Amino acid sequence: EAVWALVDSGAGRSCAKLKVHFPNAEVDLTPSTVRMATANGEELKSRGCFNLDVLSAEGHTISQTFEDADVDMPIMAVTELAANGQLGSDIVFRQKDGAVVDIASNTTSRFVRRKGVYFMKIFVPKSGFTRPGSA
Repeated sequence: EAVWALVDSGAGRSCAKLKVHFPNAEVDLTPSTVRMATANGEELKSRGCFNLDVLSAEGHTISQTFEDADVDMPIMAVTELAANGQLGSDIVFRQKDGAVVDIASNTTSRFVRRKGVYFMKIFVPKSGFTRPGSA
């Protein structure tokens, strides 16, 4: 199942509305102590947080901890994208696109820029999903 996510350099945490954006994901929701605010300064309440491994369009695993919050689309915080991989990842922003580049493996997951905003197409494994060769 494919979902478009906002790649946000200003976000302190990744956020998604669990039941809407990832309805088939099997995750454990744990209490969160994070306090968040929207761009206009209003408080954004979290129902808890969950860890989710998603796949980029290139098939690379991206691990994210999302706050379960009332957002219009999933938001992937650049600070958390940079924590992916054994040695972390470089996040590159260009005029028309960008990329998450794993420092250790040099694998690249790309994202696009539309109307000045960056988006990444991510794939969420459905329950019971196994990657080829992982059985």
